[in-house]
Amino acid sequence: RMAGKWESATADMALQCPEVEELFQRFQNPAEADKLTKITKDLEEVKGVVMQSMDDLLKRGESLDQLMQKSKDLSATSVQFYRTAKKNNQCCKWA
Repeated sequence: RMAGKWESATADMALQCPEVEELFQRFQNPAEADKLTKITKDLEEVKGVVMQSMDDLLKRGESLDQLMQKSKDLSATSVQFYRTAKKNNQCCKWA
């Protein structure tokens, strides 16, 4: 496609070659030029997401433990209230 155009050039000139332009733009980004660098970067991003997810799960687990303890406390208080109410109501029964 470019045959005969650049051989006779005596000064700088703009030659249109979309394929070269595309490759030039693509390889301006070192991550695109080096696939290993791109994969390493992607793995670091995934690692960050996994670590954040694990931290969130641990926090959620702590919250669930606290909620379970509150539930047990409420249950014990409820049983105690029931027993006290039953004992108090026995004196008020009409035979």
